[in-house]
Amino acid sequence: MIGGQTTPTADTAAVDLFDPAVDSITAAEPMPGPRNGFTATVLSNGKVLVSGGTSTPGGTALATSEIYDPGANKWSAAASMAQPRAHHAAALMKTGKVFVVGGDGGSGMGDATSPEVYDPGTDTWTTVPNFNWGDRPRGPAVTVLSDGRVFVFGGFVSANLGDAVVQFYDPTTAQATYDNCLSNYELANATAAQLGSGAVMVAGGQQVYNPSGGLAQTILFDPTTGSCSRGNPYSTGPSMNVGHCHHTMTALSGDRILVAGGRCGPSESISVVELYDRAGNNWSLVAPLHEARGFHAAVLLTDGRLMVAGGLGTGGTILASIESYTPG
Repeated sequence: MIGGQTTPTADTAAVDLFDPAVDSITAAEPMPGPRNGFTATVLSNGKVLVSGGTSTPGGTALATSEIYDPGANKWSAAASMAQPRAHHAAALMKTGKVFVVGGDGGSGMGDATSPEVYDPGTDTWTTVPNFNWGDRPRGPAVTVLSDGRVFVFGGFVSANLGDAVVQFYDPTTAQATYDNCLSNYELANATAAQLGSGAVMVAGGQQVYNPSGGLAQTILFDPTTGSCSRGNPYSTGPSMNVGHCHHTMTALSGDRILVAGGRCGPSESISVVELYDRAGNNWSLVAPLHEARGFHAAVLLTDGRLMVAGGLGTGGTILASIESYTPG
């Protein structure tokens, strides 16, 4: 668990290591400085790339990056991004490089306008050319498809504008393409995950034109169908039981997806956990979280359990607790 916000006015540089084998938490070497609203990506070599974010709540975004080596328990500086960005999204591509997109400059600064790719082999960032609609400041959803392309959807642009255009980045050609099949779905803070079948589920989020709470709607994307011009690859998925926003979404074995918690707009944090099963194409309620939480983190452990940590609890309390869920 890396960084985050500890009080309404302070971010932290602290790092904790959780060992699921013995159910213990130990302190690791902290980052050189506090960060919140950043991305943390596990690289192919097991090290962790941390990029962007802010050093104070609501402050100016950072362009700096750092790498954590778990073997040595040490942090080292990495190359900085071309643009400062916070509340962005990142994904490890099959090439071993990291794709980042979106993000805002914070504290009245401009938004990040183009995605970037980090190459750990050369410690360099490269700006992605010809990426239209690159300004997805807050809440874009990103996942890597089976064919290696990166799927990018949604993002909160302004009080009355969200990005409904879906974009694809192909690392083999370093080119970007897009489609606008989802022109009626201008969402932010939705999540995306790939099922075992290769289909992508987009779930929940917040409607940017009326950001009053989390949505229960879902969208299914079939990458084998093609593009809008050759048959719409998108279909409406089954609705969840309740709306989720700033939740977590994790792909499990057996073509299943787990959505946990959430907190959106003026709404309180929720403890609702739902399981999607592709075979039945439905959502079912499972055991709820012990503590309602949103803005939290979730990690699938190697023993099949899902770990959920931190976030905002009831009344906006910042949580230090950890929970684990064992799928049936």
